[in-house]
Amino acid sequence: MSRMPAKYRLLKRLDHYQATQAIAEGANINLDVFTLAQACVDTGTPVTVDLPSRTLMHHGTEYREFSGMQSIADVRKGDEYNDFFARITVEADGRSWIKSIDLRSQPLWFAPAILDILTDRLLGISAETSELQQLQHELEQERIARQSLEVELTALREKPLDSRERASFERLLYVLACEAKFQLEKPFSDAEAIMKAADELGAQVPGDGTIAKLLSAAKARAENERKP
Repeated sequence: MSRMPAKYRLLKRLDHYQATQAIAEGANINLDVFTLAQACVDTGTPVTVDLPSRTLMHHGTEYREFSGMQSIADVRKGDEYNDFFARITVEADGRSWIKSIDLRSQPLWFAPAILDILTDRLLGISAETSELQQLQHELEQERIARQSLEVELTALREKPLDSRERASFERLLYVLACEAKFQLEKPFSDAEAIMKAADELGAQVPGDGTIAKLLSAAKARAENERKP
């Protein structure tokens, strides 16, 4: 399904003003004419320009006349202080012919089909970026949960717990372990993961046997107290 608005897609060709607006409306991304034109060239569908009769283009010290619609092999900004000047390159006779043009009087022309493809690609890039950001957020949340678990385990070493404190600790430990995505089916494997995370954080924790014992106790308490 095309994402580019129909008012642009149904045109035979679009000038650079219409082309940049079509991308902005279809993909919600603002591209300047030079970036958009080069993107089309890179996909193998160059933009075109309608040159007046006997337009001179140069290759080094050589000059050649061009007329009519020409495919552009390369387009760049012709003046860093002026957004209307473009330096275009046309391939002919095995050579690259260059000329600077004023876009206000000589617009670049774009094929709707290639703009449609670019719109879909840009939307795909945006979707991938959003998915990556979501994954980064989930990893950060998991890191925080694991860090909280390490803090609780370290606190256990500082003073003995009475029965009420131990019950609270085990309930909290169970919640944090679940949030950190531990299954608690193999406590020693979970303990190894905790010790590895502790090493990366520079935190001190008990040995894997103690950690596994605490995790097992937390799981047992949760199962015993789980509401029917």
